[in-house]
Amino acid sequence: MESSVFKAAAETVIQAGPIPIIVNETLLELLETIMTKDQARFINIFDKPLNLDEIRSQSDLKDDALEDMLSGLMDNGIITGMPSRGDGTVVYRLLPLIPGMFEFTLMRGETGPKQKKLAHLFHQLFNELADMVQKNYDALLPVFQSVPALTRVIPVEKEIDQKFEAIMPYEDVKNRQG
Repeated sequence: MESSVFKAAAETVIQAGPIPIIVNETLLELLETIMTKDQARFINIFDKPLNLDEIRSQSDLKDDALEDMLSGLMDNGIITGMPSRGDGTVVYRLLPLIPGMFEFTLMRGETGPKQKKLAHLFHQLFNELADMVQKNYDALLPVFQSVPALTRVIPVEKEIDQKFEAIMPYEDVKNRQG
């Protein structure tokens, strides 16, 4: 029963990201290390970004229990909650494994046993994924060509004498250049 809960969670996490990943024992152990069984069940509602009202309508958790669940998921690096650009309503998103959970679980500077286990599991998963890609490169090439770029560099080629206090989306920066 428990493995089916984490298998469903793994499939949900994979759908949240642009990089194709297979569900295997390493991924399942990684998710079991990152989240609780209750969290694994809960994240299956995140087939898209959701505001608090949408989450309430899809969950049987109420008030403090829902707040505790969302806080725990954010603390564990599983979801983010960010105000929307439009009206400031907080929108919760499930983080993909890469990029997302990897950074939020390991890049905090913590060095305890859980972080060491996660580092080992991520390393093992990356090696397994690399092997799978190498063995199936020709078949996977169209998939990777359709994945949007994870980062973009904008060459300015001049010194910028202004400090920026915000990270801007690529499209906003591009529109200011033209």
